[in-house]
Amino acid sequence: MKYRIGATAWQLSCEPEKSLEFIKEAGLSFLQLDLGSAKKGWPLSKREVQKTIEEEREKTGVEILSVVLNDLCENGFSHPETNEKSEIAQETMRLGVEAAAALGINSICVPSFFDNSIREPADYERTVSALRVLCGHAAKYGILVYTENVLPAEALAGLFTNVGCENLRLLFDTQNYPFMAKRESGPIFKSVKSVCGDFLHVKDGISALSDAPLGKGSSHLCETLEAIVSSRFSGIYLLENRYDSPQALRSEADILERLLTLAELSSL
Repeated sequence: MKYRIGATAWQLSCEPEKSLEFIKEAGLSFLQLDLGSAKKGWPLSKREVQKTIEEEREKTGVEILSVVLNDLCENGFSHPETNEKSEIAQETMRLGVEAAAALGINSICVPSFFDNSIREPADYERTVSALRVLCGHAAKYGILVYTENVLPAEALAGLFTNVGCENLRLLFDTQNYPFMAKRESGPIFKSVKSVCGDFLHVKDGISALSDAPLGKGSSHLCETLEAIVSSRFSGIYLLENRYDSPQALRSEADILERLLTLAELSSL
């Protein structure tokens, strides 16, 4: 493939330990893994699970780009520190760094959605504080921290300034802005390209996240891809629609490649 394309493990119809083989069968090379939920004891933090992942990585050659802390969407750090959910979030972040370090993965991803959304000034301040502490801890292991949120471009620039850590990056997503914040993704990407990391999420939808094939939703995906390509993004595109089989994943990866090729031609 001309473009580097992968997927997120939590959107594949298999257990996380089988997701690397799923990616290989689709003919792709990149994967994001979820740390897992607090209710299940953060499975990826367990050494026996890590050993299985290491064996699968060796067998398949699939590159694991990051450990994602999706449980923050259920137990966020945007609550006051004395809140039980905030205490769970602190443990999620600690275990996320440790799991990434144990597996030799150089980044973790921190979503600020649902229970961890930034709605009020106090949420913002807690987010700045949590990211600053997390970045400091992760830096000891050479790990990057990706924040995923839908702040306006100006507020996002302020977030990076206020956190003030060199290992902080943005995880951009093509659908989150139009669906969650009613903002066009393309102009946002152009404004924040300088803080984007080496990979981003691609999905599409109409009435929910990830509920439409690429280019068939209401997120103006083609326009967003044109903005991304014209900004000279050279990183990895991670598909985050839902996939029931490696064949379905490969089919949409082929669609994404065609859309990116058209976006590239449009930017000439």
